[in-house]
Amino acid sequence: MSDEDTGCPDLEPGELEAIQAEDRREERAVSGDAKG
Repeated sequence: MSDEDTGCPDLEPGELEAIQAEDRREERAVSGDAKG
C-alpha cells in the first residue's frame, strides 16, 4: 500500500536512478539542450 501512496513502484536498486537519468536526457532533448 505504501508503494502506491508514494507512487514509487518496486524497482531494483539503481533502477530508479537510471529511469530518472533517462527522463532528464529526454527533457534535455525536448528543450533542445542535447547537442552532439
